[in-house]
Amino acid sequence: MKRNISLWICFLLCIILWNDVSAQSTSEKLYRKIQGYPCTRLANLTHLIGCSSSDGGQFGSLLFISNSIQLNDFTSNPGKEPRVILLDPSLVSPATMEKLAETKRIGGVFVPPLNSFSDPLLSYSAEEGYPNKRFGLYPNSDFVWNPVGNGVNYNQINFPIYYLSQKEYDTFQVSKLAQDNGDSYPMNGARLSSFMHLSGPSDICLRRGQCDPLGGRSVWSALGGKVDPSQKIVLVVAHSDATALFHDKAIGADAAVSGKTALLLTAQALVEAQKTKKFNKQVVFALFDGESWGYLGSKRFVRDIVSFKCNEKLGHNSCKHPYAISTSFQNISFSSIESIIEIGQVGNVPSGSKQKLYLHADPKSGSNDLMTTIGKAATSVNIAVSDATKQAKYPGLPPSSLMAFLQQKPNLPSVLIAEHESQYINQYFGSHLDDASNIVVSSVITAARLASASVLALVGVDGVAPNISQPLANELVKCFTRNFTCDLSQTYLAGIPLNSDPTAYVGVWNYASVSVQSKLAHDVLYDITKVSETSKTCTSPEDCDSVWGDCVRGKCLVGATFYHDALTIGLEFDVDSYSYTKTDKWETESTWVESRWATTTVDLFVMDSPSAEVVTLIFGVIVTILSLIFVYVLKANLFKLFKSI
Repeated sequence: MKRNISLWICFLLCIILWNDVSAQSTSEKLYRKIQGYPCTRLANLTHLIGCSSSDGGQFGSLLFISNSIQLNDFTSNPGKEPRVILLDPSLVSPATMEKLAETKRIGGVFVPPLNSFSDPLLSYSAEEGYPNKRFGLYPNSDFVWNPVGNGVNYNQINFPIYYLSQKEYDTFQVSKLAQDNGDSYPMNGARLSSFMHLSGPSDICLRRGQCDPLGGRSVWSALGGKVDPSQKIVLVVAHSDATALFHDKAIGADAAVSGKTALLLTAQALVEAQKTKKFNKQVVFALFDGESWGYLGSKRFVRDIVSFKCNEKLGHNSCKHPYAISTSFQNISFSSIESIIEIGQVGNVPSGSKQKLYLHADPKSGSNDLMTTIGKAATSVNIAVSDATKQAKYPGLPPSSLMAFLQQKPNLPSVLIAEHESQYINQYFGSHLDDASNIVVSSVITAARLASASVLALVGVDGVAPNISQPLANELVKCFTRNFTCDLSQTYLAGIPLNSDPTAYVGVWNYASVSVQSKLAHDVLYDITKVSETSKTCTSPEDCDSVWGDCVRGKCLVGATFYHDALTIGLEFDVDSYSYTKTDKWETESTWVESRWATTTVDLFVMDSPSAEVVTLIFGVIVTILSLIFVYVLKANLFKLFKSI
């Protein structure tokens, strides 16, 4: 009897193990997971933009569309079954998205890497023709700064879209899978899931807890380790974020990295010059985050240095009410800012005899003297510059962080250094194609030389040629455009989990954390502008409280580099309730929020015909019924067996 019991138990265990292994094996055979970069959903007070799948995901057989003829053929006769489109990047536009949606047969879209097509894509921008127009100086302007922009970033797309990296595209032979599909089953298919919880404009989703406001951390630093209130300030700024339809691929090589890198190189050159020369003005650097979404960083920085008042401290250098990660900006007086130089898009300055940088300013800002000083500085370092405001029909200052300062003080001398005289020459602005191939390090160095020479002239230093570090330039561009697990990241971000894919997308604001992009910029700038390095080791800033410094590359450094919140001035964060309260600027300033989501997944599988699926379902029902009968009989026999013991 005991032997029979043992046999029954072994039999049951075998069934359980076989079912578990079989289910796992079947799932792995049916579905192959592939890594993709999703288009996600955002909203403001009036619009929803970006992409979302239905709850549970969408699916369809793969169809390759590489030109407008194939697109028209499909949209005019889409068939009855859902399709996942493998779409040529040049066709990703509002018109295409509208056509696909009208078919009501779209399970999703894959956007392959550019190298998958024989014809190079000479220009592509998913941004608007005038980025950030509503929040700048000229909200009624009809000028087009970004002539290749199609604005698809701001479309509401009700099906999932994923970008595929070259590695994933090649490994899974996605193109071949699509091209192998004929008119009969089985077919190669895909299931795309990117359900966004956001169900309404920013007001509604914030109240429901379905979204979070866009934002991050700006970084600013005072040369010399402190802000001297007795001196006038020369402010050098750049913006640090970029955007694209696929936020994880918003590298912004020319749009953001070129200016950010040039600013860091300028800081290093000025620190070296200050070792032997005395500056007669205070130099302050600032990298503003969230500028792509309504000048989040620069507008809050300006507002705070003009009118911020802390009602309750949080630690030695933060404020609880209203919240501020650091209050050191209170040492800056807006009236002390004498001039501002912004470094914009400078990653593609032509080389050789055509090499030239352009100086932009608002005609009302009174920047003629500043223009003249920069022009003379350019001559001293043998760089050709041109005053863009001399054009016959100058459209005004291009979209830039300077606008936040000029809205506060219209006659503040301020100049933007850029690679373009009029319309952008960046052919991939606001897209995933503004990557490492769209930035030239020597061009960035040229801009840094001009900015450094200009600042030296403004602070009364003559006859000093700025020394720009080529190795630092190479490493910064590599980190911010190619591989974020670079040597600099290993030095400054040791112990922090890193994704090798760099992205300059601002993300959502979080009072308890700082993005790795902002931290790397902060730590590099802190190390460059530090006034001393202590022997004290550290793992966090709290370890350095006693020396009033910060923890950088495992050491307590003393300096004046700080974070500043980059959050819309239409909201304030309440630490006690962990919620946001609206200000009187809520309806006039940026209200962009990003949806929350549970997970995003992409699976490849083989699709059978609907009739075959019905047969499979019937067979499954029969097997289930037989299994229930078997379990019932087994249970009855086991009951008798154990009862007789």
